[in-house]
Amino acid sequence: PRQVLTDRIAADAELALDSPTRAKNRLERHLPIARKDPQRYATLLACYYHALIRSKEDEKARDGLSQLLEDSEAFAAVLISRLGGDTVLDADRSAAWLREIAGPVKQGGAVSALARTWLRLYNRTKDPQYRIEAIKVLDRMPEDVSPAVLEEVGMVEEGVRRSERARDAYER
Repeated sequence: PRQVLTDRIAADAELALDSPTRAKNRLERHLPIARKDPQRYATLLACYYHALIRSKEDEKARDGLSQLLEDSEAFAAVLISRLGGDTVLDADRSAAWLREIAGPVKQGGAVSALARTWLRLYNRTKDPQYRIEAIKVLDRMPEDVSPAVLEEVGMVEEGVRRSERARDAYER
């Protein structure tokens, strides 16, 4: 529906303006329908959970998060990408959330997003711990992933300086 899209775009703008509580409040009325179809509403749900995390409403963010991460690869990938790309949220807080949500993430696209996000944090901070996290995620990548995910895995492998494994990913 048009109003859902309009509110999600406005919530993204509010997050960009560092108004996460306003973003969260704008999206709450759409949660019942979004939770029924998390694949379809992955971006809205990710925006909402991102707003909760930015608002420091951690307990509320944890509520139902594991199930959504397991049920919707799209939601998991979008939320993970948002956490790593958020320059307002400090890198340590982003990393803490990435560690927390990594467990339920099992689908190839979401696992790839997790590795890419660790690499982004490493590139942003030059903290070698984040490079190591990216490697750990790559090492648990499922074998049966799409060619697009394999290409992304190859790029992350190059980013963490494992060129032989990158070549293997590209050749699969």
